[in-house]
Amino acid sequence: MLSFFLLCLTGIAIAQVPRPCTTPSRWEARVHSSNPKLDADLEGQLSYDSVYQRTRILQHVKVGKIETYYDIISLYQAKLVYFIDMKSGNCSRFFFDQPWHDFGVQSDAKAFGEAYLGSPAIHDAGLLITIWLVFFFRLLIY
Repeated sequence: MLSFFLLCLTGIAIAQVPRPCTTPSRWEARVHSSNPKLDADLEGQLSYDSVYQRTRILQHVKVGKIETYYDIISLYQAKLVYFIDMKSGNCSRFFFDQPWHDFGVQSDAKAFGEAYLGSPAIHDAGLLITIWLVFFFRLLIY
């Protein structure tokens, strides 16, 4: 009986250890940034595709009374960025050398803690998140 109780207790303890979830390979999000000192606002939509390693950002930028709209398509495998000014219709193509970084939790990350975004007091108005950290150690040899 005692061994069964210890086995159940061990199972409960192991089940409570946070484990990284798998990030979807394709998703979209809305972004917003504001800087009152510069009277600047940025609103946009981010499309993410880790299968073909590409992103697309639709931006609406407002600085003071000046508004601009951009469509930025980054193709990481081809090392190309297309920058389209939607207001003027100009399209520019640039080469870049940035490596692809997946969004998500790395396999060697450790759970650091949890936090609420929003309000847990109101039903469906908050989001419980787990904070993950990756520790890097370097061995310096002289």
